[in-house]
Amino acid sequence: YDTWYYVKEGVLDWSYTGLTKYYGTWYYVYGGILRWDTNTLVKYGDDWYVVSGGVVDFGYNGAYVYGDTLNAIDGGVWNKNYNGPIYYDGNAYTLTNGTLYSYYLHPQA
Repeated sequence: YDTWYYVKEGVLDWSYTGLTKYYGTWYYVYGGILRWDTNTLVKYGDDWYVVSGGVVDFGYNGAYVYGDTLNAIDGGVWNKNYNGPIYYDGNAYTLTNGTLYSYYLHPQA
C-alpha cells in the first residue's frame, strides 16, 4: 500500500491519532499516517472497534484478546453489555460486561 496521510481543512495533521472515515471505509491513523500494519482495538467516541490491517473490521464477531483482556465483539464493536459464555483457543470462558481479565485466562500456579 501507499502511504496515506490525515488532512484536516487542507492541512496535514501530524497530531491526529484515531479513526477516520474516507469514502465509506473507516481507517486507523496514528500520528497523521494511516497505519496499514495495525491490528488492535481502537477507542472512538464511547466504543471500541476491531482494526485489521488498518481498517475497521465490521465483520468481526467473537472473542478478541486485547492487552490483558478477552472481549466479546459483535459487528466489529466491543459489546460491553454481553454477559455469558464465549469460546477462545478451544476453551469456554464466562464474560461479564463483555470482558474477562487474563488472570482468569492464564491463572498462576
